[in-house]
This record gives sequence, structure tokens and C-alpha cells, in this order.
Amino acid sequence: MTSRRVIQLYKSRLTRLAREIAPERIIQARQGGEPDCRQDGLRCSYLHTASHYEFVQTVRGRALFALPDRLVEVAPGDLMLIDKGVMHAEMHTIPPRSYEVFWCHVRGNRVLLSQTAFSTRRPFRYLSPLEFSGRSDLEGIAAAISAELAAREWGWRESVKGLLHYLVSIAVRRLEREASAAAQGKEAPAVRGDSRNWQVVRAVLEYCETNYFRRFTLAELAEKVGYSPSHLSRLISRHLGHSLSDHLLQIRMDAAKQLLEQPEASVQRVAESLGYTDPAHFTRAFTRAAGVSPQAYQRSLRGR
Repeated sequence: MTSRRVIQLYKSRLTRLAREIAPERIIQARQGGEPDCRQDGLRCSYLHTASHYEFVQTVRGRALFALPDRLVEVAPGDLMLIDKGVMHAEMHTIPPRSYEVFWCHVRGNRVLLSQTAFSTRRPFRYLSPLEFSGRSDLEGIAAAISAELAAREWGWRESVKGLLHYLVSIAVRRLEREASAAAQGKEAPAVRGDSRNWQVVRAVLEYCETNYFRRFTLAELAEKVGYSPSHLSRLISRHLGHSLSDHLLQIRMDAAKQLLEQPEASVQRVAESLGYTDPAHFTRAFTRAAGVSPQAYQRSLRGR
């Protein structure tokens, strides 16, 4: 049985991935070929081809990796996602410098967590690996994150954050159960990470982007994509990390701010253009989202 200390450490590492990593700070390794390990002042420590998706996070210091197309430095606050089949190498400086790296490997329904540390006094230290399995297809989620990062189409940041949060949530639940056998029996099945689901999510997001000014229901949207309202609601929430209604509200409030910046804009006219039949309803929604009323927002613009 893995010690509670190691479990809590890995839990804290995972939650950092979901809470602190910005999509723009994710380094993606997805090109083929062999990396160039002959770098001046560097020594190749470990060269291998990823047989699954690997998430790499530097906990302390800065770690260097040779990828097929470049040499990258992974600093705290960065996250590197290495796709299946990508050859990469961990590189050490000469003389060596200290750093610590957290690894999250995802293959099928399994997740393997580990941590490595390097220092001048103790060149290599490997913290006990911890592997869990369950009913959820984590590899499908990792593949969706990779696809979103590669395409960078509309809504990709929200999608990546939501998918990463969902993957981490499953892994943390497994950690809290402390044993893969327990996870097998208790874990609820996830919405599968297949291409059909992500195509539906993208279609829904595009529909929201082009129809935010009119009122429509979840049931109407679900009928358009051929899903039940409850299924679509779960899929969107897991993909974005928040509900469809919250997503729509954010789009509308962003549009409201742009409209309110126009010199002749009135609150009533802005409310009507966004599909609100009651200006007071719009004012309450805007105040909750922006922290100030529409009128106060306009006054602040005039005072610039």
C-alpha cells in the first residue's frame, strides 16, 4: 500500500494541473522523428518513444527536453504534453543543475504518476510510482486535449481547461480511494472521449457564438445535435469545466461590454440586442458578471 504522504503529494501535484496551468503555457510535442541529443553543454539522460500520453510538469527548477523539432525548457507554471509515438529525451546541463519533475502517464483507462528529482549532491531520486485504473477512458480525454491544442479553433482554451480539469478530477478520485481495485467498483463511467463527442461540443460552441443574441433552450440545442438534454449538459460541463448557461452568459456579457462602449448605446437597446425582454434582468445579469452595473460601466469608460 502506498503511503498517505505520497498519495497527498501526488494529489497536490494533480490539482495544480487543473487550477494553475494556463492553456497558453502548455507545450505540445506531437511531431515525429528523432530528437537531436548532441547539444553543446548538455548530456542526454533518457531517450525513449512515448507509448502513451505523457503530461510533464516541473515542480522545482527548470527541466530540459529534446523533442523531434526543438529543445524546450519546462519551467514551473508550464505543462508539456507528449503525444503517443513521439520520441523525446531528458537533457542534463554540464555541470548539472537541480530540478524536480512530476509525470502523469495516461494509457487507456490507466494513469501512472511518478516524480523524479536531480541535484548536484544526489544526482537522481525516483519517488514511488503510483498506478490506478478504472472505468473511465482517460486516453480519450488526453487525445481530445491534444487535438484541441493542435487545432486551436474557437473555444480551444476553455475546452483544454475543461478537459484537463475533468481528467484530473478522475485521477484525484482514484487517489483518494488509494487502490485501483476499489476504483474499479466505485468509479462512474465517463462520457467517452471519442471524436463524435468533441465534434458535437464544437458544433454547440459555434452555435452559441453565432446565436447568443437570441433565446434558445438546452432541449432545442440537444435536438439539433441528436443528444438528450441531460447527456449534452454533462458533456458540455465536462468539456468546459462549467455549464452551458454559464458559457452563454459569458459570451453575452462580453458582447454587452463591446456594445456599451459605443457612444450612443443605451442599456435598454443593449439588452434588446442580446435577447433580453426585460432590461432589469439584463442589468442584474451584467452586474453579477462584471461587478458593476451597465450604467456604472459606461461612466467608467467616459472617465478614461
